[in-house]
Amino acid sequence: MRASRPLPPPDRPGAPSRNGFTLIEMMVVVAIVAILATVAYPAYTGYVLRGHRTEAQAVLVEGVQFMERNFTLFNTYQAVNLGNAPPTLSDNTLPSTLTNRVADRYTVTISAQNATSFTLQAAPTSVQSGDSCG
Repeated sequence: MRASRPLPPPDRPGAPSRNGFTLIEMMVVVAIVAILATVAYPAYTGYVLRGHRTEAQAVLVEGVQFMERNFTLFNTYQAVNLGNAPPTLSDNTLPSTLTNRVADRYTVTISAQNATSFTLQAAPTSVQSGDSCG
């Protein structure tokens, strides 16, 4: 003799579904995700801008170190170009290995340069120009 189980009753019209999500549940999830995105995206972009600013500060510090090495070699901060000598400051610009790291976000320049002093500046460009630090 074989035992058989009775089949479950078919869903009645208007009866709640037993599996899946309702439209209201999905809309609540979408609303929560939208609120989180509204808060998280500006914070994320702020962190990205701050990271780029920190990288520009590192390039400026390396530029100062380059200028100090140049001063140690030639006893001046002004441009010296001796042909086959070690890398030196030429045409009042830093080596491209420094400035290329931030070239798409900052313009690194040397100003107020004379034999005993110099000023390095990183001016924000493109996306970074919207940075509040400026």
